[in-house]
Amino acid sequence: MSPTDREHLPGGTLSNKSRTTAELAAKPLVIEVSGKIPDGAVFVGSSKCLGCHTGYTDVRKTLHKLGITVVGKPGKLQDFSRFPGFNAGLDKLAAGTKLYLYGFDKGRGFDRYLISDKPPADAATVSFTATFFKDADGMLKFRTENAKDATDPPRTYPVEMTYGGGLFPQLSPAA
Repeated sequence: MSPTDREHLPGGTLSNKSRTTAELAAKPLVIEVSGKIPDGAVFVGSSKCLGCHTGYTDVRKTLHKLGITVVGKPGKLQDFSRFPGFNAGLDKLAAGTKLYLYGFDKGRGFDRYLISDKPPADAATVSFTATFFKDADGMLKFRTENAKDATDPPRTYPVEMTYGGGLFPQLSPAA
């Protein structure tokens, strides 16, 4: 689609012509960028783009496309064939894995707890547990239990999406 006014620039494959060093050195390259989005613009998604840009169909097999996944329902543009063990950690969780979060240290930054699928030697250091399981409705869920306060009731949450797991597994198999 070409713009109909001077505020917008043409886009698509014709706008990204590569240039040699000699071409760039011969005269200054002027680049204009427009930040105005046309009123009728809509998000069409990658599948629409791949209809014309067939040279990019392997994008389905990249970890970038697999990074965020709906549990049990990969999208049409998600191909796990290059990473057959991608869901190994998730499969282990769904089998009823209980994780122990212990050794809280606010100086650790983001990962303030140590996490293990086995109880630590000193049970008093456990702050809470998270047990993953497939519920009767077939959904993956996890239940948290406060190990420091028995009066705090357990809480159960659905796991609707996952992030990561292809290159750096979120949960390694027990040794």
